[in-house]
Amino acid sequence: MIKKQIALGVALACSAGAASALEPNGIPFGPFRAYPSLSYDLKYEDNVYRTESNEQDAWVNVLTPAIELRGLSGPNAYVLGYELSKAWYSEDGGRNDFLHQRLYANAALEFATRHHLDLNYEFKDATDPRGTDFEADEVVDVVRDTAAGTDVDEWHQHQLGGTYAFGTPGNRGRLELHADQAWRRYDNNGQEYRDRDATTLGATFYARVMPKTSLLFEVAQTDIDYVNEGAAPPGSTSLDSTERRYLAGVTWDATAKTTGTAKVGYLTKDFDDGSRDDFSGSSWEVGVTWRPLTYSAVDLTTSRSTSEQTTGTDDYVLTKDFGIAWTHDWGVRLSTKFDAKWAWDEYNTTDREDDRSTYGMGLTYALNRWLDLGASYRYLERDSSAAGKDYDNNTFMLTVKAAL
Repeated sequence: MIKKQIALGVALACSAGAASALEPNGIPFGPFRAYPSLSYDLKYEDNVYRTESNEQDAWVNVLTPAIELRGLSGPNAYVLGYELSKAWYSEDGGRNDFLHQRLYANAALEFATRHHLDLNYEFKDATDPRGTDFEADEVVDVVRDTAAGTDVDEWHQHQLGGTYAFGTPGNRGRLELHADQAWRRYDNNGQEYRDRDATTLGATFYARVMPKTSLLFEVAQTDIDYVNEGAAPPGSTSLDSTERRYLAGVTWDATAKTTGTAKVGYLTKDFDDGSRDDFSGSSWEVGVTWRPLTYSAVDLTTSRSTSEQTTGTDDYVLTKDFGIAWTHDWGVRLSTKFDAKWAWDEYNTTDREDDRSTYGMGLTYALNRWLDLGASYRYLERDSSAAGKDYDNNTFMLTVKAAL
């Protein structure tokens, strides 16, 4: 495919989504300091619906105002933020337009030298993108019939979590207890069968073996409850399940210019409905940052896990992925980023297999302390064993972001 060859050539020859160089001072706001920002993106996509044929292109305008409040009280730190993102598409009569909102709050509390508590809350009001994407560990693989005038799928989610830590990174041993609860609800298009609650409980023990290196042992359980099973698509049964993870690994900080965490272990997914196919097998989570220079960093990530699949064709999707990103500062004002990611999806009952690739590049120019200009390009591709599921997508974007 000629277009594919051109896209890959551009992806490998240019630079993706470089980190922001903004250095906002903030504005005093009572016991907090406020950091307002405003960004504008102009995007061009050549395959909005991510279809194999009859591709539809579009220009997209995205405006994102945001504000974050940060405060300190002794050893405790607090953050409260809000972000709104509005997008306008040039085609399809506004059915792809969306308004996303995000409200979040974090508190890092230190009760004593060896007792720490991190609390976080997030509310999201968002949409699932057209075509195929991964959102919140779910495989979305439904292309809506736009001729029938169907809008994008809208949903909202509350998520509340916390981590209690006994000990500090300098101690021989340190224990962390985790808890998280998420409530997701769909708001239109008859998608209520995808509404679900997810509750996660876990514990991680760290054993320091060198000054900046610790072994870790982690166990966690997630209970997934679909709250509107009666509204499920015809022929489907309950997707309620329990996932358990048993992982062991190592974490290190600034050792030989690298920082990272690597965990390998065992994952099980057991469905309440005996007619569904349970999963058990190896799992891993790895993230490593290498800094050969103070102004250059290479990030490596890889994982293997299951994702929710609610289209009624499979029980779950097993995904392996590998990613690499290089960020480099070319002076005070200019920075670039190249990134690539490869993923392999295995659908458990239909024997469908997908290979997904992402290549990105971008640059950011700091016009001054409070204003950034950016340009980026991203190429997406999926090769699927299922008929009609292949696609590629090219996205070009210009960005202006200001922060006080």
